[in-house]
Amino acid sequence: GLTNDILYTAAQGVRVSFPAWKGDATKIAFVETEFLDDQNVWRINILDLALETTVITVLDGPAYLFTEIWDLDWSRAGDCLAFSAGSASGKRRSSRHVYTLCDVSAVQGGSPGPVLTQIIEGGSGVAWSPDDLSLVVNSGGELVEVSLRDYSTETLRKGGFYLDWQRSQ
Repeated sequence: GLTNDILYTAAQGVRVSFPAWKGDATKIAFVETEFLDDQNVWRINILDLALETTVITVLDGPAYLFTEIWDLDWSRAGDCLAFSAGSASGKRRSSRHVYTLCDVSAVQGGSPGPVLTQIIEGGSGVAWSPDDLSLVVNSGGELVEVSLRDYSTETLRKGGFYLDWQRSQ
C-alpha cells in the first residue's frame, strides 16, 4: 500500500519543487527556493536516501547568476542532471536556457565538482533519450532534439509540448 513517509522537510519559508528520482531510486534531485536579501535564491539539491537522507547542494543558483531553475531530469546512467534555468539578461527579461550538470556525485568526493554545460540557448523542459545521447526540449514553441555529441538540433514537432521518453531497462 501507499505510505506517507516524509523524506525531507525544508526550512520555514523554503519551497521545494521539481523532484526527480534517480533511475536506481537511491537519490532524489529537487529545486529549493528561498527568499533572501530581497531576491529568490534557487538551488539544486540531492537527497541521498542511502546516506540517512543526507541533502547535498550540487548547484547554488546565485553563483551562476541563475534567477530561476526548473524541470529537472536525471540521465539514465544517473551521473548527470538536465534542467532549465533563467538568468538575468537585462532589466526587463530573463533568458531561459537548458543545461546539464554532470559528475554530480563529485560534490561528495572532494574532486573538482560537477560540470555545468549550456546545451541550448532558449528552451525549457527537458527529457533524456533512453541512450543518454540527446535531450528533447521545448524551444521557441517547437519540440527539439539536441544531440549531446555536437549540440546539433532537429525539430521533432511544431507546437510546444513536453515529453518524457519512456524509461528503458
